[in-house]
Amino acid sequence: MKTITMAVLAAVAMAAASSAFAAETVTAPLLTVAAEGKGVTFSQGGAEVEAKVSGKRTKVTIAGAAADRSHLKAGMTCTIEYEPGGDNEVSAIDCK
Repeated sequence: MKTITMAVLAAVAMAAASSAFAAETVTAPLLTVAAEGKGVTFSQGGAEVEAKVSGKRTKVTIAGAAADRSHLKAGMTCTIEYEPGGDNEVSAIDCK
């Protein structure tokens, strides 16, 4: 019985941890873009979100073509997939 209880508690903890770090996707205009595209700010749910754009880990596309983060500009409407919390690192950003 004790083993089963521990297994259930471990499964619940793992489920809670995975949902806490689930990626979020939002489509919004970029409010600001940091130098060289290293970061962006956008609005989600009425709050401004500052997010980091990695030069290696973030997939950047503009008008359907692969692009460098330095080509991001304030005012572009983008679909942004990011990991909320910490530095809100963007995993993919697709701008029109």
